[in-house]
Amino acid sequence: MFISIEPTEYYYHKDILEPFLGYIKENPSLRWSFENHKNAIFIVSLDEARSIYGGAMLLKEKFSSLPREVQKNMKNLGLINKNVWTCTTLLYKKNNYSDQCEFFFETFYRDLYRKLVEFGVKEKTGFLYMMLEPGEYFCTEVLGCWPYINKIKLHDSLKDLSHGVLSLRENQSQSHIKTGRKKFPKEIKLAA
Repeated sequence: MFISIEPTEYYYHKDILEPFLGYIKENPSLRWSFENHKNAIFIVSLDEARSIYGGAMLLKEKFSSLPREVQKNMKNLGLINKNVWTCTTLLYKKNNYSDQCEFFFETFYRDLYRKLVEFGVKEKTGFLYMMLEPGEYFCTEVLGCWPYINKIKLHDSLKDLSHGVLSLRENQSQSHIKTGRKKFPKEIKLAA
């Protein structure tokens, strides 16, 4: 179950937010990108039985504050807004992974995407600018079947992150998010 935490509610949810903020602070690229996290909205889930924690942090930024490559890319896609919601995600598991965890992860990412779509409706936006660690990008795209409009390559200090534009508009081509799983190999090896 996901809950949405607005800036005025941080005090009441410190125990849930501290691991997420710790993750941001440990990653130099994310720390720099989300240094103004005091205005962020969090969508988080905590499953203590499985020792799993995760969610999304969303921060409203001026379009002009985005990296030039991102601005150019969004302009080419016709996605020009005065403000843009920037998002990063996290899924953390304390114990070893198992086959049941893979199913849980797929469910987690699909459910998180649905919450992001609800967020998009509420905030009247059809897309998010995503800044993710490469492993998170892979999980959202492969396990969660998230409909990225495109991936953006950057050539500066943010290059250690995966950047992309995520559509928040559900349509027929994205029906697999609602109805089922894609077939993937049992084991996927990632390069370090």
